[in-house]
Formats: sequence, structure tokens, C-alpha cells
Amino acid sequence: MIDYYVKLFGVDHVGIATDDMFTLEILMKFVNANASNYDDDGYMMKAMDKGASGCGELSKILPAITYELWKRGYSNKDIKKIYGLNMLRIYKKVW
Repeated sequence: MIDYYVKLFGVDHVGIATDDMFTLEILMKFVNANASNYDDDGYMMKAMDKGASGCGELSKILPAITYELWKRGYSNKDIKKIYGLNMLRIYKKVW
């Protein structure tokens, strides 16, 4: 999913948030209902099946996401942007 949006909008316009995911229920319903929209070879479903549960679901799979982004050729600089620098840039402009 991240890769899809980076290709669509550019790495300077994509970010993820892990602090507001307290349950996977809503996310997984959406993913299952829209599986054809994900061009990730089932990556999201596999990652969730590896044991993320409880509060902060996505924070538990960040190492796997980071590894996948490296495999796809993302630099550390790009990953930092995706993990928060892009949001901080926008917050500074807005606030």
C-alpha cells in the first residue's frame, strides 16, 4: 500500500500513522472487502497474520514494513519521510 501511494503521489506526500490503530477489526474488514485494490502480493494480510494484536497494531509490524521498503529500494531518508518527517513538515506549515 505504501509503495502504491508513493508511486501515485511521490515520497514527499505519503505518511503512515501508528498511534491511532487500537484494533484491526475495521482495517481488516476494509482490506478483505477491497483485496483487489492492494498490489502487495498479500503482504498486508501476511503481516497481520504474524501476530500483531492489541494497542498500536501497526507499530508491531514496523520492522517488517521497513525491511520490505528496503527490499523495494527505498533509502533511509525516504523511510524517515514516510514514518514522520512528511507529517512534521505539514504540521509546521499548518500550525
